[in-house]
Order: sequence, then C-alpha cells, then structure tokens
Amino acid sequence: MADILANQKFSVNEMGIETRIDLDTYDFDGPRKRNFRRALHRSDALGYVIAEHSADSMNRQEMKMVSERWRQTRRLKNREMTFLTRPVVLNDEIDVRKFFALDRHGTLQAFAFFDPIYEGGTVMGYLCSAKRRLPEADALVGYAILHCAIRTFQNEGKKYLSLGLCPLCCTNDKELARNRLVSYGFRAVYRSTLINKFIYPLQGLAAHKTAFCGSTEQTYYAFNGRPSLPRLLKMLRACNLA
Repeated sequence: MADILANQKFSVNEMGIETRIDLDTYDFDGPRKRNFRRALHRSDALGYVIAEHSADSMNRQEMKMVSERWRQTRRLKNREMTFLTRPVVLNDEIDVRKFFALDRHGTLQAFAFFDPIYEGGTVMGYLCSAKRRLPEADALVGYAILHCAIRTFQNEGKKYLSLGLCPLCCTNDKELARNRLVSYGFRAVYRSTLINKFIYPLQGLAAHKTAFCGSTEQTYYAFNGRPSLPRLLKMLRACNLA
C-alpha cells in the first residue's frame, strides 16, 4: 500500500513499528523472555488467580477504580488516549476477550483486554488494546496475564497477537518518497528527552514491546498536500495528546 501511494505522488513517511507475536511458533524459553517466567513465579507466590471472565461477571466499580488509579501513574492523568489507541471499555463487547488477575482475597489487581482481528469474517488473532493494574500490584502481573492470554489463544489455534504500535520507532525513511521535514521531525520527537519525560514515553513503550521478541512490521503516514504540519497537529489533538 505504501508503494502504491508513493507512485500516486503521495509523500509517505514511516510512522513506527507494530509488534506481533506469531502464536504458532511462540514459546517462553530463553533469557530475553525471563520476565514471563519470573511473573508466573511471583504470581503464584502472591496467590494471584489469572483467568478470562466476562465484564458482566466482574465488579464494574472495581474495574473503574483499577483503570483510574493506573491512569494516575501515566503522563496523561486526566484523559484517555483516542484515535490511534481505543479507549478502554468496561463492558462486554462482541469478540473482545478480557482477562483479569485477582489476589487471594478475590480483589481485582489488574486486567488486560484483547480486540479481535478478522480475516474473511473469522477471528484469526487479537490486539492487546488495554492493560491496567493497581500501582501496588506486582509490577510483572501484566506479563502473567499476557502469558495466560497467549496460551489460551494458542490452544484455540489463533494465528497471532498484536501488541500494537510503537509510534515513531525505527523511522529510517530510506526507500520511500518521504517528506524530509516530516522525517526529521519524527526522529527528533522520538529522541527528545523532554517529550519522552513529560508528554509520552515513546522510547520506553518501544523498549517494553520489543522485549517480547515478536516480529515487527513498519506502519506509514501518507499525505498528498503541503504543508503537513497542521495535519500532524490535528492527529495529536485526535489522540488527546494536545
């Protein structure tokens, strides 16, 4: 698609990589995946119970409390991200899978939601669309939930699990009809200490997702008019970052 748009005189810039776990071949062996194994040991020691449930079977206020307390630890404390990221929905949804971690007293500690990815009308995989935890919950509980989800999807014969976009990561723009100003801007924003510290942790998100050792695929931003900067600012507004 990027080549097609470039041939139609669009400017096409790389926008960041999407990380995908190929469920057919994925395992939890090796030193780079030790956090999965540590998470399972720690969850067992703490008495966590991790399982898939319907949202209707859970305490809605408890889910909301976990979500809101998690958001208070983020850069954006008072609003959900939108557009590139789907806001968390605390209700049951068609084909959306929801996994929860409860402590030994039955208190909700964390959850993760997975949106369906369709091919020919059939669910072939999932996108990890939301992960939330209490600040005092074990820091690796997200790995334990993801381990449970991966095993579940593997047993069902699903093809892949997407971990989503790493915005502006690995934007080299070596082969496309790119806009040099946009290319420079993307890389400058990704490298900026101030932006990573105070606005959005682009580098931290990329480091976290690449630690799962999945495959990566580049995504693209294409436009057919200049200047492009106002469009990028509108995208930031749509994402609730500005």
